[in-house]
Amino acid sequence: MTTRLLSMYIVVVAAAATLAQSASAQETSKDLLAFQVRAQGYPCDQAVSATRDKKRSGPVVSVWVLQCDRNSYRMTLGQDLAARVQRLK
Repeated sequence: MTTRLLSMYIVVVAAAATLAQSASAQETSKDLLAFQVRAQGYPCDQAVSATRDKKRSGPVVSVWVLQCDRNSYRMTLGQDLAARVQRLK
């Protein structure tokens, strides 16, 4: 059940990523990514920003850099998989 729930949120994040680069779309992306990071056990009390890494992203995989109040993460989002989270220094 948990894997299915995480997959659902990944799909929502991917859908948010395809929205226009408006302020509300960016807010949605950072909040959804922060939710995903927390669901996978990483601390992120306050999401500051989320930026899509166009160089590392591809047609099937979307890569984001999530800046939280104390930590930064690189998140790789694929289809039907939990996000791959890498803590950045």
